[in-house]
Amino acid sequence: MGDFEAWLQDVAPPDVRQTITWLEANGFTRSSIRGGREESFGSTVIRFDGPDVDAEIVRDRGQWMFDFVIQETRRALDVVSHVRNGRRQWAICQGDLRESLPTQLPEDVRWKEEVPLCLDWLLGHPNAGETLDAAARQRGVELFGS
Repeated sequence: MGDFEAWLQDVAPPDVRQTITWLEANGFTRSSIRGGREESFGSTVIRFDGPDVDAEIVRDRGQWMFDFVIQETRRALDVVSHVRNGRRQWAICQGDLRESLPTQLPEDVRWKEEVPLCLDWLLGHPNAGETLDAAARQRGVELFGS
C-alpha cells in the first residue's frame, strides 16, 4: 500500500472509502491525486474519470466533499441530492460552527448510497443542467440572502 493509500485509510471516513471503492468498481479511474499527508491541513483532491461523468473528492481543512464534473461544470453532491430527492428548502447548518464542522458534506447523507442514485438521475434527466442551475441559485438566495 502506497503512502497516499495508507494516509487515506487513516483519515477518510468509512463512507468516503466505500464510495471510492464503488467508483473504481463502476468504471471510474483515478486520473489525478493532489495533496495528502504532507499538504497543509491534510487537504487533498482526488479526480476520477468516469464513462459519462467525472467525479472529484475534496478534503479541505478536514471536511470531505463530493462533486460530479460534467463537461468541466461542477455539480456538488448536496445540490444534486437535494434536487433528486425533491426537497424544496435548504437546511441551514445546525449547531455552533465555531465548535466543529461536519466531517463529510452534505451532512447526514451516505455517499455510498446517494452517489449512484444521483449519477443515475444526472444521466437520465433531460434537463439536469438547467434544473441544477436553478436549484443552486435558489440555495444562494435562501442561505445568503441574494
